[in-house]
Amino acid sequence: MAQPDLSQHEKDEALLQRFGYRQELQRTLGFLSNFAVAFSYISVSTGTFSLFYLGLAAGGPAFFWTWPIVAGGQFLVALNFAELASHFPIAGSIYQWSKRLSGFTLGWFTGWTYSFAGVLTVTAVAFTVPIPLLAIFPNIPATILGLNNTVFIALVTIILCTLINVAGVRLVSIINNIGVAAEIIGMFGFALILLLFHNHQPASFLFTGPQTSLQSPGNEWTPGFGVTYAGAFIAALFMSLFVIYGFDTAGTLGEET
Repeated sequence: MAQPDLSQHEKDEALLQRFGYRQELQRTLGFLSNFAVAFSYISVSTGTFSLFYLGLAAGGPAFFWTWPIVAGGQFLVALNFAELASHFPIAGSIYQWSKRLSGFTLGWFTGWTYSFAGVLTVTAVAFTVPIPLLAIFPNIPATILGLNNTVFIALVTIILCTLINVAGVRLVSIINNIGVAAEIIGMFGFALILLLFHNHQPASFLFTGPQTSLQSPGNEWTPGFGVTYAGAFIAALFMSLFVIYGFDTAGTLGEET
């Protein structure tokens, strides 16, 4: 008598057993939830608004063209990560890939580097929380941006996020899905409103370089893409690079998807 077809859950368990690994985490995330987690970690809005000054100061309006270059390069990286994640759908992503492809030594270094990077990234994002709070509640004194207040707000934010994660992946998924939907709708809506009703410059403005000083609005914008502009353009690349990364998070939750 033929054996009945295995369920997707059983197939996933069998796949993990090929690596000598017994599944321990529950698969509670769907495709969209996994995408939402990766998208929120990239956090396009947070990176764009907090680092816009870096790109504008370094490369002027022409730093806009760093985005397609960085996006294209990172897309190739993402394709590699997607292939690795499909072969090794185990919690840990980059750590697991390095350990299983190159051995325990490289995996050890990769794991610690990845851990430190995660701590620094989460902390850096938490430090930006007072900025939108000041915009949402204009009556709050500007001293909220002081160092002590910023550290306190960041600490409270990290504690709240930690408690939500401890409560379970399902709760994280629900909150995250709502946040990502609001972010995508808000970003596209905000961009459309600015494009249609608050467009103050011609398209040619995107080919101009930085001002001599952004502190003096009267200064003229310098020409972009000249011989001496290469260094400024390369520096402006970092604004885009600091935003478009973290998509490996989807692989980190591979065992729970």
